[in-house]
Amino acid sequence: MNLERIADRAQLRAQQRASAALIALSQRQARATAMAMDLLSRISMAASEQAAVGKILEIFRALFAPGRLFYLPVDAEGIPSEPVASSEPSAASLSPLSTKSLTKR
Repeated sequence: MNLERIADRAQLRAQQRASAALIALSQRQARATAMAMDLLSRISMAASEQAAVGKILEIFRALFAPGRLFYLPVDAEGIPSEPVASSEPSAASLSPLSTKSLTKR
């Protein structure tokens, strides 16, 4: 009888650990989804392409902390324009960048 109790308790503890792991996974997924929705809502509030690019650059800076960040505009036909550099995470800081300055570094 005692062996059955010990086995039942061990099985119950294993089930509790598995349940706790599933709950933790679900919570991580919910947090990741909430963060993604928040980031998308920030971009969707932009009134212009330049503002949207500024928001995207802001998000990239927050997530990845790059030393340099560039945006390459592409027109409807898929033809790239001149690269644009951002030193700060805002639409106002976008400035045209010559391709010569990209190849220097």
